[in-house]
Amino acid sequence: MPQAAQARKVKCSFTLTHQAADFLRQTREERKTRSASETLEQLLEELILARKREELDRAITEFYDNAPDEVLAEERAWAQNSAADMWIGIPE
Repeated sequence: MPQAAQARKVKCSFTLTHQAADFLRQTREERKTRSASETLEQLLEELILARKREELDRAITEFYDNAPDEVLAEERAWAQNSAADMWIGIPE
């Protein structure tokens, strides 16, 4: 990991249940990470990414659920017109 990223880290202390600690140890072994901290950081990054994806999915769903018919028609027309161009340069 780059030193700049390490410099931005904050030292934290946690008390975990035996079940959570066992899970962390098992995950560390499976991933072959250098430390429990690295494993925990990876798990948290995955959770953060999943949450961002869920937020984006909700925003997209909300947009299309609330978009005026004119906007939806324009989106459909754009998709239909660009669908043929999607395959240009891709061998059949």
